Amino acid sequence: MKNLELTFILFIVLAASAAGQDIQHAPSVEQCRADNRLWRSLDDRSNGFNEFTTRQLMGMAGEMQRCAAVDPRFGDPDGGGDTYWNMSMELHSAVFGRYMHFVNRHGLGPQFDEEDAKGAR
Repeated sequence: MKNLELTFILFIVLAASAAGQDIQHAPSVEQCRADNRLWRSLDDRSNGFNEFTTRQLMGMAGEMQRCAAVDPRFGDPDGGGDTYWNMSMELHSAVFGRYMHFVNRHGLGPQFDEEDAKGAR
Protein backbone atom coordinates (compact mmCIF):
# COMPACT_ATOMS: atom_id res chain seq x y z
CA MET A 1 0.00 0.00 0.00
CA LYS A 2 2.96 2.33 0.64
CA ASN A 3 4.03 2.02 -3.00
CA LEU A 4 0.53 2.99 -4.07
CA GLU A 5 0.61 6.10 -1.91
CA LEU A 6 4.08 7.14 -3.07
CA THR A 7 3.17 6.62 -6.70
CA PHE A 8 0.08 8.80 -6.38
CA ILE A 9 2.05 11.54 -4.65
CA LEU A 10 4.58 11.47 -7.49
CA PHE A 11 1.71 11.56 -10.01
CA ILE A 12 0.22 14.59 -8.28
CA VAL A 13 3.53 16.45 -8.30
CA LEU A 14 4.12 15.65 -11.97
CA ALA A 15 0.57 16.63 -12.88
CA ALA A 16 1.00 19.92 -11.06
CA SER A 17 4.23 20.72 -12.89
CA ALA A 18 2.66 19.81 -16.25
CA ALA A 19 -0.39 21.94 -15.52
CA GLY A 20 1.87 24.82 -14.56
CA GLN A 21 3.48 25.15 -17.98
CA ASP A 22 1.62 28.41 -18.64
CA ILE A 23 3.38 31.59 -17.60
CA GLN A 24 2.34 32.41 -14.07
CA HIS A 25 2.68 35.86 -12.59
CA ALA A 26 3.47 36.16 -8.92
CA PRO A 27 0.47 36.95 -6.75
CA SER A 28 0.61 39.91 -4.38
CA VAL A 29 1.31 39.41 -0.69
CA GLU A 30 -2.20 40.64 0.09
CA GLN A 31 -3.74 38.14 -2.33
CA CYS A 32 -1.64 35.33 -0.91
CA ARG A 33 -2.66 36.04 2.65
CA ALA A 34 -6.34 36.47 1.77
CA ASP A 35 -6.44 33.20 -0.21
CA ASN A 36 -4.61 31.38 2.54
CA ARG A 37 -7.10 32.62 5.17
CA LEU A 38 -10.06 31.67 3.00
CA TRP A 39 -8.74 28.23 2.10
CA ARG A 40 -7.69 27.56 5.70
CA SER A 41 -11.25 28.32 6.81
CA LEU A 42 -12.55 25.85 4.20
CA ASP A 43 -10.01 23.25 5.28
CA ASP A 44 -11.19 23.57 8.87
CA ARG A 45 -14.71 22.52 7.81
CA SER A 46 -15.71 18.96 7.12
CA ASN A 47 -15.52 18.38 3.34
CA GLY A 48 -14.46 21.98 2.85
CA PHE A 49 -12.69 21.39 -0.46
CA ASN A 50 -15.50 19.35 -2.07
CA GLU A 51 -16.72 22.34 -4.05
CA PHE A 52 -13.48 22.38 -6.07
CA THR A 53 -12.31 20.07 -8.84
CA THR A 54 -8.94 18.36 -8.56
CA ARG A 55 -7.63 20.65 -11.29
CA GLN A 56 -8.72 23.69 -9.25
CA LEU A 57 -7.13 22.25 -6.10
CA MET A 58 -3.85 21.73 -7.94
CA GLY A 59 -3.98 25.33 -9.17
CA MET A 60 -4.60 26.54 -5.64
CA ALA A 61 -1.65 24.47 -4.38
CA GLY A 62 0.56 25.99 -7.08
CA GLU A 63 -0.51 29.45 -6.03
CA MET A 64 0.45 28.73 -2.43
CA GLN A 65 3.88 27.59 -3.62
CA ARG A 66 4.31 30.85 -5.55
CA CYS A 67 3.14 32.76 -2.47
CA ALA A 68 5.98 31.24 -0.47
CA ALA A 69 8.39 33.03 -2.79
CA VAL A 70 6.71 36.45 -2.66
CA ASP A 71 5.94 36.42 1.07
CA PRO A 72 8.96 34.84 2.76
CA ARG A 73 7.89 35.94 6.25
CA PHE A 74 5.00 33.49 6.05
CA GLY A 75 6.22 31.17 3.33
CA ASP A 76 9.81 30.14 3.97
CA PRO A 77 10.25 27.16 6.31
CA ASP A 78 13.90 28.10 6.76
CA GLY A 79 12.82 31.57 7.83
CA GLY A 80 10.37 30.24 10.39
CA GLY A 81 7.22 30.49 8.29
CA ASP A 82 5.59 27.62 6.46
CA THR A 83 2.01 28.81 6.17
CA TYR A 84 1.83 28.54 2.38
CA TRP A 85 3.66 25.22 2.20
CA ASN A 86 1.29 23.76 4.79
CA MET A 87 -1.73 24.87 2.77
CA SER A 88 -0.18 23.52 -0.41
CA MET A 89 0.28 20.14 1.25
CA GLU A 90 -3.33 20.18 2.54
CA LEU A 91 -4.56 20.81 -1.00
CA HIS A 92 -2.33 18.04 -2.40
CA SER A 93 -3.63 15.75 0.32
CA ALA A 94 -7.23 16.44 -0.72
CA VAL A 95 -6.35 15.51 -4.32
CA PHE A 96 -4.50 12.40 -3.19
CA GLY A 97 -7.54 11.31 -1.18
CA ARG A 98 -9.70 11.61 -4.27
CA TYR A 99 -7.28 9.51 -6.31
CA MET A 100 -7.24 6.86 -3.60
CA HIS A 101 -11.05 6.81 -3.45
CA PHE A 102 -11.18 6.43 -7.23
CA VAL A 103 -8.75 3.50 -7.19
CA ASN A 104 -10.62 1.82 -4.35
CA ARG A 105 -14.07 2.57 -5.76
CA HIS A 106 -13.14 0.92 -9.04
CA GLY A 107 -11.26 -1.97 -7.45
CA LEU A 108 -7.99 -0.98 -9.15
CA GLY A 109 -5.72 -1.42 -6.11
CA PRO A 110 -4.72 -5.03 -6.80
CA GLN A 111 -4.06 -4.29 -10.48
CA PHE A 112 -1.97 -1.28 -9.52
CA ASP A 113 0.03 -3.29 -6.97
CA GLU A 114 0.60 -6.09 -9.48
CA GLU A 115 1.82 -3.75 -12.21
CA ASP A 116 3.94 -1.79 -9.77
CA ALA A 117 5.60 -5.01 -8.58
CA LYS A 118 6.49 -5.73 -12.22
CA GLY A 119 8.14 -2.34 -12.53
CA ALA A 120 5.41 -0.45 -14.39
CA ARG A 121 5.82 3.18 -13.48
